[in-house]
Amino acid sequence: MLWPVLLAGEISLRKAPRYIDQLEPDLRRAIANWRRAEVTGTRNLLWYSQGRTLVGAGSLDALAALILIWEIYRHQARDDGMRTAAELIYRCMLIVGDTFKTRGLLAEFFGVLNAKVFSRTTWENGRCILDAEMFAQGVDRLNHAVTTVRDEGKLQSQKAIDRVKKSLIYGRKGYDCLFGLGIPIVPDWRVGPPTRGQQQDGMLKLLQWLWGWTHLTNKTVGTFPFDDLWQGLEADIETESDLW
Repeated sequence: MLWPVLLAGEISLRKAPRYIDQLEPDLRRAIANWRRAEVTGTRNLLWYSQGRTLVGAGSLDALAALILIWEIYRHQARDDGMRTAAELIYRCMLIVGDTFKTRGLLAEFFGVLNAKVFSRTTWENGRCILDAEMFAQGVDRLNHAVTTVRDEGKLQSQKAIDRVKKSLIYGRKGYDCLFGLGIPIVPDWRVGPPTRGQQQDGMLKLLQWLWGWTHLTNKTVGTFPFDDLWQGLEADIETESDLW
């Protein structure tokens, strides 16, 4: 189901059901619950509830479902929703990335998703610097993080591995993966100088990502947020921000 969704030029609200109806029952149910919350005005728990269900499914159909949600937000011109859906799409990509890595298609896989989603998403207080190389490194770092998990016992199935990956990227085993495997956004003040709130928000998000990514790269365990690495990165970012 992923490829028809990716190859479709535009998916409007009217066209979305024809794709949704082809998904597995659990995925259709997750989208239906999300849509119900949207229509009734109930607080949308996409990131914490239905989104986790879809990411945790760890399948190409689940990725297609998340892209459909992103398309609906795009049709509604909901930048905040598009950003949330894009974050979930990226995390799901990290889980299914091994499928494409073993076939030597990881860069091509990222390129299609980048053209479809990431390059068309408006990022708050900055711009996305995610690229194919960083995505490939993210897949490797997530796989290594799985090997360090000890409290889950021996992982004997792909389903068990995917379950641990979901736990890692949602921060249940520590904050390193939660921040480091998110989408990196660097401050980019394209519309005049930033407000104090925009400056602080942009810098904090960049610092969180750098902290997690550096720990994953160095294969060290961080103590969020006040370890030596955090303090060193914070000082570096403050220095660089004076130049922006």
